[in-house]
Amino acid sequence: TRLGANQALQHHWFTVQSQSGSTSVTKLELSGLKAFGRMHQLKRAVVTVIATQLTHSKIEKLRAMFIAMDKNHDGSLSVAEITRGLQQA
Repeated sequence: TRLGANQALQHHWFTVQSQSGSTSVTKLELSGLKAFGRMHQLKRAVVTVIATQLTHSKIEKLRAMFIAMDKNHDGSLSVAEITRGLQQA
């Protein structure tokens, strides 16, 4: 069976790595792993493509575009925010 995010974080590999101190896993990285595990399959595929196929500068441009479109600063884009963003492009 496939482990959930919380179960995976309790896996022996994570506990040994965090105790050894040789490779530190920050709370931010752990929260990122948890969030990735909760994502819808399509969103997960998009994030994977972004992480593996785009350069750092292109990712920063996408981030800036997203922030500019996210008018209420809730971390997600509503249909209205996307529509406004496309009209302005």
